[in-house]
Formats: sequence, structure tokens, C-alpha cells
Amino acid sequence: IYSEYSKSKKSEFNTKLRTWENERLKNIKYTETKDGQCYYTNKYENTNKGDLRALFHLYNIEFILQKKAFYYLFPFDLFKSEKWDIEHISSQTENTLNDEKAQEEWLDEALNALGEKDRQDYLADMHNVEGFQEKKKWIINRVGEDAIDEELKNSIGNLTLLNATINRSYGNNIFPVKRKTIVDWDKDGAFILLCTKNTFLKYNTDGNNLRWTEEDILRSMNHIVEILKDYITKTED
Repeated sequence: IYSEYSKSKKSEFNTKLRTWENERLKNIKYTETKDGQCYYTNKYENTNKGDLRALFHLYNIEFILQKKAFYYLFPFDLFKSEKWDIEHISSQTENTLNDEKAQEEWLDEALNALGEKDRQDYLADMHNVEGFQEKKKWIINRVGEDAIDEELKNSIGNLTLLNATINRSYGNNIFPVKRKTIVDWDKDGAFILLCTKNTFLKYNTDGNNLRWTEEDILRSMNHIVEILKDYITKTED
């Protein structure tokens, strides 16, 4: 890359970079319905994870470039120094949590992350319920994650790129807990990719900050397409 940069004019080098990115993302494809909703044809389980990392890396860079009002440059040095996971925003796998202490910790974290009305409703509905699974089911239902279609849950709209340390600190928890964790790490100055932070703060999807729904996934998918439409392939349905 440096060799090409050294012998090229700026405009030529810019064109080469874009050509390389198009080639890097040639396997990422999307389709668009008549009403304008975009769907990635790539699913998490059958897509090269390197392709997904490249997609979300470029998503963050291109977002910054397109929002010219930002006094912000992408921190390549910080990015290079970290390890990165492809994270499911709504968890892909079921956490059985057979250990009683782990169950108590899960419930405490979940309830602390919910809103006051949710907590009051939980206490009213669950005051005579002793089983952990029923309590957990109530919480997951309240935040909307049980209603997400499994195919959508495995789609690019439900994925993001997250620092591996942060990702592994909260396990397969509900969206409000993940969001609170991101906010807490951000307060302490941790490096969180801008688009990842925007996703968890729901700047691109609007709606209730304590919910992550199918509508949020679809809006997230559309936003990624909007930013990267010059780099990814549109196919017919």
C-alpha cells in the first residue's frame, strides 16, 4: 500500500484504495425490496469472519469521512492495538445459567438495566415465582428479544464490531445490560468504535433505549447499506 501511495497522485491513490476495498468486500451482497428495505444476503454462520470485520471496519471509517462536520479522525493506532469480536447485539446463543449464583447475578444485572416501570411490573408479576427460567423469560419478553426471528438475529443488522474484552465481559445478556456496559466503559475512556457506540445508543434506529427489536435490526441494516453502498454488491431478489 505504501509503495502505491509513494508513486501515485492523491486522486489516483484514492481510486486504488476504493478499488481494493471493493475487491475486499466482493462477497458481501444485499438486496432491496420495493418499499426500500435492504437485506444483506450474508448470514453470520456462513460468512467469512474476516469479511465481516472488514465490512464493519470500513463502515466506521466511511461514516466518519461522510460526516464532514466531525472533528474526528479514525484512530488506526488504537484499532490495531486491540482484538475485535463480531458481536450479536441480540444474543445468538442461549445461556442456560445452571449455577444459582450466576442466575442471581444475571437477574440483578438485568433488573438494574431495566427502566423503573419495567422493574415495578416485574415485581408485581413475579413476586410469587421462584423458578429462574420463568423470571428470565419474563425479562427477555419485556425487552422484545424473544420476538426476533432467528434469521434476522443472524443477519448483519444484528451484528457489530466490539472490543473483545468488553464483549466477553457481559456474555449472552439482554440488550439493556449490554448497552449499560458500553456506556460504563465509554465513561471510563475505553476505545469503542464510533458506529458500535451509535448502534448501542440507538442513534441510527431511534425508539426505546431499553429495547432491541426486529425494527431496530432492519434500520441498522439500512444504515450500513446507506454508508457502504459504493463498496458492496446489490443483487436482485
